[in-house]
Amino acid sequence: MFSRALCLAALLATTASVSVVHAYSFKEPEFDASALGAPYAQPAAWPGLSPIAPIQRMTMETGMRYWFSSGRYKLNLYDTSGSLNVSRLTYDGSVAQTAEAYWRFDYNRTFVKGNLGGGSFSGGHMSDQDFPPITRPESNTRQEIKDSTVRYANVDLGYTLVDTGFAGLGAFVGYGYWAERLNTFGCAQQIGGPVCSPVAIGTNVNTLNGEPVWNMLRVGAAGSWEFYPGLKLSADAAYVRGWFAGKDFHVLRPDINGVALDAEGNGFMVESILSWQVMQGLSLGVGGRWWHIEGDGSSRFDALPGLAGIGAQPIKVEQDRYGVFLQAGYKFGDRAAGVAVPYSTFNGAGSSWTGFYAGPVVGYGANLSKTDAARLSPNTGAANVIAGMGAVPASIPVSAGGVTAGLTVGYNWQFSREVIGAEGDFSYARIAGANGWTDPATGVTTTAEQSLGWFGTLRARVGYLLTGDFMIFGTAGAAFGDVKSEFSAQRISTSVPCAGTALCANGAVSKVRVGWTAGAGIEYRINSWSSVKAEALYYDLGSANASVNDTSAGQPANFDGSSKFNAGLLRSGINFHW
Repeated sequence: MFSRALCLAALLATTASVSVVHAYSFKEPEFDASALGAPYAQPAAWPGLSPIAPIQRMTMETGMRYWFSSGRYKLNLYDTSGSLNVSRLTYDGSVAQTAEAYWRFDYNRTFVKGNLGGGSFSGGHMSDQDFPPITRPESNTRQEIKDSTVRYANVDLGYTLVDTGFAGLGAFVGYGYWAERLNTFGCAQQIGGPVCSPVAIGTNVNTLNGEPVWNMLRVGAAGSWEFYPGLKLSADAAYVRGWFAGKDFHVLRPDINGVALDAEGNGFMVESILSWQVMQGLSLGVGGRWWHIEGDGSSRFDALPGLAGIGAQPIKVEQDRYGVFLQAGYKFGDRAAGVAVPYSTFNGAGSSWTGFYAGPVVGYGANLSKTDAARLSPNTGAANVIAGMGAVPASIPVSAGGVTAGLTVGYNWQFSREVIGAEGDFSYARIAGANGWTDPATGVTTTAEQSLGWFGTLRARVGYLLTGDFMIFGTAGAAFGDVKSEFSAQRISTSVPCAGTALCANGAVSKVRVGWTAGAGIEYRINSWSSVKAEALYYDLGSANASVNDTSAGQPANFDGSSKFNAGLLRSGINFHW
């Protein structure tokens, strides 16, 4: 798993790119590098890599990152006095792959910076501990984390306090957002019981989910140091004050499914990046990031029907996420960007946009869909209800998200300002989601899972050149992908699961589906042989139907679990032209 992730990370180091609208030109004052002394006294030895111009300028940098991280989310529940630890949920070892767009805009000494990211979790587990004297003996169960998602964003406004030309330091204040959906499956007793003993619950059953959400105030400092021409070290450190508004979904316990949580606390976020300017305006980098926050609050059992008498119980929340990221970015307005490129022409003959191109692409996809249950037989097992009649709901909402990374190949024909082309791409994808629900009357737990394993398109592209080096385009065509849908309906029994009169219907399907896609984007030529692009696509791969059959000794319960596979996709890439 780890080696595969490192291989993917190495690929994305060359694929990450920028998403930027180049609507106007930047102009800077002349700068005499010789006044700074060595090594900047001889810029001719480093063409295009002269030191950062002094302030009195306007610049914008934007780009893409791939963040490979691990983390932990821990929730401690106390009795109403706050002195006795009643239970603890610990989501640990979850590995996240996220795609992230970042930007920074500087005008004189004022700057605005931020990022926006999302992805999916793979691996990890959750421990559900219950302590004496409430639970005697102590119980500890293990559930597996899968089909989970994360989304986050930060926006900061700052002021540059020091700028020497090759080093700078500034202070900022801003807003941060962090949201996870952690879905866990199965139940294996580790200590005590009888929560899921003597027989474990299978990993096709969604048992317990966590949804931590933080809104944060950020106050910090950001600095950079170009210690050698083209090599720059940047760092960012922030204190955060956070407000937690989460939920705790005990899928097997309808009486406490969807408990609201609130808390307030403190934390920090630190990151450091080493970047290398590889060509005019374009840089590649590697960095590390650690985010930590903890706080105290309440679990609002009093807001649940029938549990108002219990009252709110104190909680303590702790959350960490740390890892490494790879980035690629493009900077507009810096001296390294140079003068206007000579191919800024709209003449069709010999123009720079006509020809083949290929390059890497990376992005993030998300959807809000559902899985429907359709009856196939009149007999429906012990519960004798199906599809909206009580035991199995007619549909379950599923929110999916994740990353894509792959390769694009295409050809352009330019006609004055118009550019017409054909493009195809193929990407690794990990866009997944899940949800579960238990019928309070019958005790039947329904679980829906869906995922997209790989993804590709064949599209036409029609573009229009706003300038010779900047194009907007629309695109549409066919889409195809490897989809997987799993659906189960089980009456959970701790003694005789999937036997006797216990409902135990399970089904799964994995297939290649073909559909359609459409979207729009922008592309900017860096030079005669390379460009960067960003695009937004919507794809629809139709539905995948999992045939669900009761495997118990009771009456058969046969139906389809139908999952819809459609999503929005934001991608960015680099194209190399010839």
